[in-house]
Amino acid sequence: MGRILVVEDDLLMGQDISLKLQQLGYEVVAVVATSEAALTVARDKQPDLILMDIVLEGEVDGIETAARIRQTNNIPIIYLTAYDDEEFIRRACITEPYGYVLKPYTARELHAVVSISLYKAQTEKMLHRAAQRSATLASMSDPVITVDRSGCVQMCNKAAEQLLQLSDQEMLGQPVDTLCKLQWNGRGGNVIQGLIESVFSIKEPLLIEQDLVLRRQAPPRIPVSLRISEILDTPEAVGGAVLLLQDISGRAAMQEELNLVAQVFKSSSEGILITDPQPRILRVNDAYLKISGYARDEVIGKDPSILSSGYHDDEFYRTLWQELFETGSWSGEIWNRRKGGEIFPELLNITAVRNENGITTHYVGIFTDISSSKHMQEQLNYLTLFDSLTGLANRNLFQERTSIAIDRAKGSGGSLALLMVDIDNFNTINEVSGHAFGDQLLMEFSKRIADLVKDEALLSRFGGDIFALVIEDSGDGIPVTELAQTLLDVLSVPFYAEGKSVQLTASIGISAYPGDGDDVYELLKCVDNALHHAKRAGKNSYRFFDKQMYDNALIARRIEQGLRCSIERQELQLHYQPQIDIGSGKVRGCEALVRWYPKGVEQILPGQFIPIAEETGQIVAIGKWILREACEQYRRWVSEGCAPSYVAVNVSARQFKDPEFVEVVRGIIEETGMLPDTLMLEVTESVAMEQGEGAIGKLGELKQLGIKLSLDDFGTGYSALSSLQRYPFDTLKIDRSFIVQSQSGDQGAVMLEAIIRMSDGLNLEAIAEGVEDESQLLFLRALGCTLVQGFYYSRPIPGDQLGVLVTAGFKPLDGDK
Repeated sequence: MGRILVVEDDLLMGQDISLKLQQLGYEVVAVVATSEAALTVARDKQPDLILMDIVLEGEVDGIETAARIRQTNNIPIIYLTAYDDEEFIRRACITEPYGYVLKPYTARELHAVVSISLYKAQTEKMLHRAAQRSATLASMSDPVITVDRSGCVQMCNKAAEQLLQLSDQEMLGQPVDTLCKLQWNGRGGNVIQGLIESVFSIKEPLLIEQDLVLRRQAPPRIPVSLRISEILDTPEAVGGAVLLLQDISGRAAMQEELNLVAQVFKSSSEGILITDPQPRILRVNDAYLKISGYARDEVIGKDPSILSSGYHDDEFYRTLWQELFETGSWSGEIWNRRKGGEIFPELLNITAVRNENGITTHYVGIFTDISSSKHMQEQLNYLTLFDSLTGLANRNLFQERTSIAIDRAKGSGGSLALLMVDIDNFNTINEVSGHAFGDQLLMEFSKRIADLVKDEALLSRFGGDIFALVIEDSGDGIPVTELAQTLLDVLSVPFYAEGKSVQLTASIGISAYPGDGDDVYELLKCVDNALHHAKRAGKNSYRFFDKQMYDNALIARRIEQGLRCSIERQELQLHYQPQIDIGSGKVRGCEALVRWYPKGVEQILPGQFIPIAEETGQIVAIGKWILREACEQYRRWVSEGCAPSYVAVNVSARQFKDPEFVEVVRGIIEETGMLPDTLMLEVTESVAMEQGEGAIGKLGELKQLGIKLSLDDFGTGYSALSSLQRYPFDTLKIDRSFIVQSQSGDQGAVMLEAIIRMSDGLNLEAIAEGVEDESQLLFLRALGCTLVQGFYYSRPIPGDQLGVLVTAGFKPLDGDK
């Protein structure tokens, strides 16, 4: 069906495209991710079609790569993209792509665009071949004469005129024997006519290469070879012959050209007709008869306008003939009529055959029936505007019509609302029940929405399981809030497909003009943000766009982008907060805390970027950097003689869930030369308890390495005493909220005392964090807690400053030594 190269920077998506194409019967020659690889495969394997992602690995994108391929190999390109902005479209159009596939897409959409593009490429090649064949008839280098059954000349080229020293006017219609005077083995007379009749009799080509001499009007005589081939009008009857003469005194290759002439008249799939200048049809091939529906005797001698459909006006034909007279050729699309009355489109190429004096002697027309191609083009045009599954407007048409609606609202001072509806958990349905089942649900889902809004809204399948609709302010329509809730209610009624009942819910985002934006792109950004918040709110709900939420999302997005290169740009720093023994004032240990100082902007606080890093997964790389940096800093303290007993590092939930976490810790310890018992890892109570047995096993492995373990933020989760006993922790960090509550009432003090006594009972050393004044410190000492950290002693400080504190220590409380 076609050989296809897939160029996609996303490996999984590239493999998915390849699998879909192979399932559809196509051959995938390769799946590559870079421009360089694409250029190499295109050159070496010459695929029929290339699916090109716009975004590629490396400096050269898909559009530039496509331009290079079109210049060097002229291979058709289809773009794969999730982008639809005008700049991408403008750049892409320069490369003359055959189509676009917008992500996400279905196998049906992919198949439609690929099959149509392959058919279009094949049609263009057919037209190109037709033009070449037409020109060949007029420009063959060897003398060619065609004769009818009686031996009279029907057509000759300029080489024949030059060889026989006669003009085409002198030859056409004359017996070839009187024009081409040959002697064969010393015999003269009707040599050619006898040979032609022999060819008709034996029904095989005849080749004479020896003892054949041509006598011309002016000397000298020249030795020639003669090849005679029959031309069949029908399989049963001989219609004429082709004579190919060759001056073998300066012999040139003629076999290929003779075969080409025979193929033009005998086996071409394009319709071919030859006319005189009047024009009257002199010859047609079998393909002409098959396409037009006429018999040969019904068209010979007739004007080519016998096929005229009446579709084109007189001006069209005047322009055609004027170009043909001036340039000698015309190419284009024309609508003709078959004998049965059916009008059909064809690609037609007409070439004027002129003699040495520039006089037109014949016209050769070659045409291809493009009815099927036209139908495919109509399908392609449909698919560019409508969704093939539901028949609704697609993203392109929706955006175009929404822009028009906005302009209409601007002119009238009106408003409109844009709603985006997303089926909750639809991917799970596809995975469990299959895409065919999912497609049935999508069709029924779209029908319910269409039945509800009827003609009051522009409805679109925006892509995948997302639908969009625009409600213009008509003054008597359904209020937006009521419509949104009605949609949720209607869509929550069970769906039935393949004998199954499925309960669906949906999330809806809403934006409005003019409040949220004044063009379709701004409204789409806003509605997408609103939809995101609707899904985060628990789904099966609707949310209006909120500017503050949008601004927060933008800030979070910038933070996420900045974090990706924060390590490479050396923007992260570690500060250390000491943990103090109340009785002695000595620094027992410290906790490593990360700070971010982006270049060119103010410091971003941990409370802002840590949750985003955790949500996006970047915390794994950042946590690994923190652990390595803390271990290297501890080695510097050791070498300077100012090291505390340990350094504590926080472990995020994402880090702890990583199957390779223990090996990562082991590797960093070995690489930095860190003694395991000088490293403490802090794991929050919620992380430890949520992972249950898995957490116990992983903590046990860390404990075997010799690392200290601390249970962080104790009291904020749901730990039971019985479960705590099973975890191999060394210390327990009391959350700062209990320190604050202990001074606000008896209940808080009781809770704090219970935690400290419990830690003693479990043989865990308690560390109180968030200690900010002396009264808190005295209260903790009274309860038996001896290890604290907080602003009362020190804020988190750089590593070199902590070394000074370790050496100097702090003043013990009054009464302590």
